[in-house]
This record gives sequence, C-alpha cells and structure tokens, in this order.
Amino acid sequence: MRTTKKDEKFLQLLQDFQNAHQDLAEFFTEDDDDSYSLIAPNVYPFEQSFDDYLSGIKTWVQWTVRSLTPSVPKQTIEQMVSNPPMLETISDVHTWFRQLYDQGVNMHPDNDFDDYKGISRLSAVHLNVYMEECFTLCRKMDIDIYEIAQNAFHEWETAQA
Repeated sequence: MRTTKKDEKFLQLLQDFQNAHQDLAEFFTEDDDDSYSLIAPNVYPFEQSFDDYLSGIKTWVQWTVRSLTPSVPKQTIEQMVSNPPMLETISDVHTWFRQLYDQGVNMHPDNDFDDYKGISRLSAVHLNVYMEECFTLCRKMDIDIYEIAQNAFHEWETAQA
C-alpha cells in the first residue's frame, strides 16, 4: 500500500501524541481515592504558560464547585454554632454558606455577624471565627470567596423558586 504525505503527517502526529501522553504520565500520581495529583516540575522557563495552565485548572475547580449541589441539612443558627462546621474544603465553605442562607441570614463574607438581627452576640463571635476560617482556606487555595458566596446564594435562590 502506498502512503501519501498526508498519511505520513497523520502517522507522525499520532506518534507525537502517544509520546506526549507517555511523557505527561510521569507527572501524575494516583491517589488512594482513584483520583490523580499533578506533580509539577520546575517550570521557570515556561512560567507564563504554566500560569495559564494553572489558571485553567483554577477555572475548572471553580466550575466544579459551582456545579456541586451538596445536600444541606437544615440547622438553626444555634445548632450551627454548637456543631462547628468542618471547613476543610471549598465544598465545605460552599455548604456552610448555603446553610446560612437556608437560615435566612443574607450574609456577605465581609460583614460582621454581630450586625445581623436575630443572631446573638455569642453566636456572632463563633460565626465570625468560622468565616475567618473560610477566608483562610480560600486564600490558601487561591479561590474567590465572594464567588463561592454568590454561587451558594444563587443555588439557595433557585431552590426557593
């Protein structure tokens, strides 16, 4: 069978793709929960490209958080205070914000809970500490806390319709 230049180009592209796939495989490790972690090498010469890549990953993570619809148990503010939230992931922050909205607290991450009617001073102190934990986690993960709050609010608003 005779091959054309187009066939040869296709075969070369296929080979390049297979090689790239094998090369990329060494930068991923399988975690215990069947997910994968990226092990980033020193990419200083490619810093801008890598920043773009990380920005894409961040966008994907934010989209994933927005698309999650966590099961939010109904709790009173006092129950939320007496059972501190486990704020370990961005999804936990989203869930906690949603619980606040479910309780009728039209909160904004920058506002002190002591300013809200119907929340005792003691509860406000605890809620402010939890909110600071949310800020710390979001800063650490380089995620916009205001976007999480907005998404949780829109999710709550949609559920009310």
